[in-house]
Amino acid sequence: MCHRHTSHDAWLVAPNGAIHLHVPDLPVRHHATIFDPGYTHCCIQTPNIQQFITNTHATDARPRSQPVDLGTGHRYVYLDDDDGIVTECEGVPYAPTESPAWLAHIAIASTDISRLAAFYTAVTGGTVQTSPVLADNRGIDTIAQVDDIRAQAAWVRGANLTIELWQFASPAPRLLPPRQTNSLGYGGMTLCVTNLQEAITHLTACGARTDDQITWYDPDGNQISLVTHTDPIVTALGSRTELHMVQRIASLWQR
Repeated sequence: MCHRHTSHDAWLVAPNGAIHLHVPDLPVRHHATIFDPGYTHCCIQTPNIQQFITNTHATDARPRSQPVDLGTGHRYVYLDDDDGIVTECEGVPYAPTESPAWLAHIAIASTDISRLAAFYTAVTGGTVQTSPVLADNRGIDTIAQVDDIRAQAAWVRGANLTIELWQFASPAPRLLPPRQTNSLGYGGMTLCVTNLQEAITHLTACGARTDDQITWYDPDGNQISLVTHTDPIVTALGSRTELHMVQRIASLWQR
């Protein structure tokens, strides 16, 4: 649902997190693709992917294809909007039909997936699963609408969100100039913590860097922020109803 909407800001609240939408002054299109290093997309999961796509007809989001079954039990589709922002939707048919849509993962492309997987595993205390090289896969090519994708993926599973990592050999990634504060697209990830000082110490020990003790950067230079459960905006958005979403959905899939 949409919560705390103004002319420049909105918060889309899911059971296990939120997406902050912000309209910057003098916005600049960030000409990145899902293959270039950095935050590339977020993924929303739903029990009914067809209804989700139908609901997007009233928006500027355009599916790249029909939902594709990759043999995982899920169906996948990428959607693009007029700002060049990519959203992935996954249909999870084994989830209860009454479940509201939830955040599944944040995706980051990297030129060193092993380094980034080790970093986020240390930060979250989660587990990591790495794929073999993915190539000659018509389903993946159809979802992205790009031929001959060759890549490796890793999934760092935390308590209520997964960080999905990609390293592409084809198409070849481009090293783009650093994002600006008015660049459109995914700007960063915010982690909600109980004790701010302990979290800062932990991030530092894991290898994150900072210039001001406010904004942090992973080894690739992707932005990370920290908030506490008592932060006014967190309080205003309300308590999350699903604090262990990843484990619950995984347990349903294993049945």
